[in-house]
Amino acid sequence: MVVSSVDSGPRRIPPSEPRDTERSWLPMQPKSTTRPSPEEKRRHTEYMRGWRERRSPEQRAREVARVSEWRRQRKARDPEFKKRLLRRSHACRTSEQHCASEAVRLAVRSGELVKPTTCESCGQSEPYRIEAAHYDYARRLDVRWLCVLCHRRWDRDLPKGGYVPPEPMVKAK
Repeated sequence: MVVSSVDSGPRRIPPSEPRDTERSWLPMQPKSTTRPSPEEKRRHTEYMRGWRERRSPEQRAREVARVSEWRRQRKARDPEFKKRLLRRSHACRTSEQHCASEAVRLAVRSGELVKPTTCESCGQSEPYRIEAAHYDYARRLDVRWLCVLCHRRWDRDLPKGGYVPPEPMVKAK
């Protein structure tokens, strides 16, 4: 039995009856064209942040391993994937940020900077990689060495230009 509404809306077939391919079409629902409001976006971001922080280190390590394996397989299957990934990451960076990252990379490679194996903030070395976190992109080699999570948290709490690192203490004579 086919049930249809009087206003010629979508027709529905009860799940108990077999579907007839000629008459049991379901209209496709249009994708929502409305964007979430800033408040909805903020609430969702806070929810996801809390969800990530509530996860155990084992769960986080499994997720990191899963994503790493997916990227490795994707790169092997699609030779253009890495190029697209690099273009996208480069496009969202400012030239100042890119130059600062390159300066740190070259300084580590030449031995001018030494990349530690543990995070300065939390002291962990596994499962996240250690990154150079810039206080200010203009001072290219003035960095903190943080794990990915601490780096994201630090960038969120203290955006660039809003924090000046403390000066080294000098003993008074």
